[in-house]
Amino acid sequence: MKGDERVKRSLVLTKTLLLSFIRDRQSVFFTLALPLIFLIIFGFMYSGEWGEAPDTRLIFFGEENLRGSKELAEILANTERLKVIQGESVEQVQKEVGRLQAHMGLVWQGEKLKFFLNPTRIQNNPY
Repeated sequence: MKGDERVKRSLVLTKTLLLSFIRDRQSVFFTLALPLIFLIIFGFMYSGEWGEAPDTRLIFFGEENLRGSKELAEILANTERLKVIQGESVEQVQKEVGRLQAHMGLVWQGEKLKFFLNPTRIQNNPY
């Protein structure tokens, strides 16, 4: 067989398969039209839904006399997209996170940093 014959046979076979595909309306619909319809419907449904994310609310408690407490509070306050609420006690931090008034809580204890999340917010806890 020569190279030209192989190319001709391949083109004829490709043309035959393409024509048989186009003649089968059900295959064309499920391969081309249905995904396009889904794209249009769900595109309009979800367009603009994930705009700019809201700021993350963080409640922070660190006693002023502890080493590094002021520095940590200052760093958190200057972090973009983070709204820091000053807590007055560990219990208040736990309560605010539990009542969903804050997305997360931090308690500075001098050498340890405790991190609080509400376990019921599974989808919103990527922190």
